[in-house]
This record gives sequence, C-alpha cells and structure tokens, in this order.
Amino acid sequence: SDDNGYTWTKSANSPIDVSNLRYWCESHIIKIKDGPLIHYSTYNSSYTMRYSLSYDNGVTWEGDYAMPELPCGLHSFTIEEDPYEAGTYYMATVYNAPSNIQNGFPRHRVVLLRSYDGFNWEFLADVDRWGDVSNATGGNIMQNVNMYLYITEDYVFPTFSRSDQFSGSGSHNKQTGRMYRFEKAKLEA
Repeated sequence: SDDNGYTWTKSANSPIDVSNLRYWCESHIIKIKDGPLIHYSTYNSSYTMRYSLSYDNGVTWEGDYAMPELPCGLHSFTIEEDPYEAGTYYMATVYNAPSNIQNGFPRHRVVLLRSYDGFNWEFLADVDRWGDVSNATGGNIMQNVNMYLYITEDYVFPTFSRSDQFSGSGSHNKQTGRMYRFEKAKLEA
C-alpha cells in the first residue's frame, strides 16, 4: 500500500518466489531510511532467520539471505524502529537453535538485539531464560511466544507470552504475559 493502507496491490512476487525454502512465515518488514524494505522470517525450512529485500517499496522482492548468527526454530519475533532515534531498530526474539529442522522447540530463551542498519544485529541482553520441559504429548510446556516491543524515549519494553502450564493439547499451552523494562542509555553491545 502506498496510501496508508487505504488500497492494496499484490506484489509481483514474494520472498518465497526467490527462495529454495518450502515456506516463509512469522515475518516482519522494516523500512531502512534511504534503503530497501527488509522482510525477515523465522518460520522457514532452515535453521536460521532469513531476509529478503525490496528496492521498489514491496512491488518486487529479491534475495534469500541466511542470518546464521540468529538460529531459529519456527518461532515468533518482533522488530521495531525506535521512534525517538530514527535508524535504530530493536528486535526481541527467541534465541534457541531448534532441536531438529522444522521444529519450533526449544523456545525458552528470549533476547534483545539492536541494529543501526537492519543487517547487522548486536546482542544487548538476555530478556528471559529458563528451563525446557516437554509435556506428556511431546509438546513443550516451557515456551515463549507472541513477541512485542514498546519503545519510549528512555526505555525499551520487550513483552511476550510464556507457557508455564500444560493445557492438555497441542503445542500452545496456557500462557501468561511477561513484560520487562530496559533503560536505553544503559544498553551496551
């Protein structure tokens, strides 16, 4: 959309069209000042976060680039540009290599990252780190999902849902909200 979402036009292609991967999901797109749109994905048939680029505001997409420094297992994440520091981006993501390809677990470590260009990410902090416990049906009781970032002038608030009780079904168990606060001035790579 080029009119604040009033009308929409389908892109000529999508990131999956330029990739050998089976699928892309759990995606976020950011706009780099004076640069491309970057489409990130963690839910793909590889072991790492990946990205694709658009230099024409989403009309076409090119490239399938792996980010081996960011292992992923089909999990949620979020990226937000700092509204008080243009060109500074924060990411909250699960930082666990999957136990096997196309597996969403483990999901018990949440980290906070920062980038000044959208391509190079620096580790800032462990937000939350705890055990990894399977339930009786092969799912996982301990998991973190639904990442969100709220950014103020002085703080970054990573929030997410934590499963800590078996619900009796599937992979998404009972969840409780978690929120942390980090003072931006004290965050160092």
